[in-house]
Amino acid sequence: MPSQEYSPEWYAAFLETIPAGQTASEVDFITRQMPPTEYGRILDICCGQGRHANPLAQAGYRVLGIDTNEAALERARAQAPKTAAYRNGDMRRLDALGDRFDGAINLWASFGYFDDATNEEVLRQMAGVLRPGGRALIDVYNRDHMRKLPETEITERAGTRVSTKRSWSGDRFRVELTYATGNRDEFEWRLYTADELSRLCDLVGLDTVLACAGFNESLPPSVAHARMQLVLERRDAGRPTRPPSAP
Repeated sequence: MPSQEYSPEWYAAFLETIPAGQTASEVDFITRQMPPTEYGRILDICCGQGRHANPLAQAGYRVLGIDTNEAALERARAQAPKTAAYRNGDMRRLDALGDRFDGAINLWASFGYFDDATNEEVLRQMAGVLRPGGRALIDVYNRDHMRKLPETEITERAGTRVSTKRSWSGDRFRVELTYATGNRDEFEWRLYTADELSRLCDLVGLDTVLACAGFNESLPPSVAHARMQLVLERRDAGRPTRPPSAP
């Protein structure tokens, strides 16, 4: 399985080219679904360079960002408001944080890296760090869309040529990126449909409040959109499991 470590070339080609307006739109979605008056303490899982965590802190949240990439964390800390903190941490060990949060976010296709049992455990731990009634937001690739992408593609990003090779093994999706320098990145995810992911979340005590695409509440997940967002709520203890909401 690929290491899922993102290289400096990946950050330059894919992260630093994101328009500021897109980030602002995504942060606005979070504030609508998790208003700071109700969800004031947020955990950003796989926070990277703080693209969401720092603006959320500026918007009135207290944010803890965790990531395994120390270089990315240093970038995040350099721009962090006082109410944003960062820690080197693995999404498989959220229980090691020893804390509870009002909300948790896991954005930009940072879920599904592991085998099915481990992915389920990540969700279970995500539920475990939320207070009852706390909310989580997961932003992932939609499998139906990704299956329609070409096997190979050459694009130019941030002034450099990137060759992409895509392959599948069952529901696992692998991407190999080769940059003009000859350096390579490899990533792999277990991808889901909205219904599948909602059912998995239900198993660990997370009810689906909303499933959408484009960080737009009125846009349902579909084959037309590469990514989808699930807003989830931790079920109160003692409340029976309910069927996942239709996307």
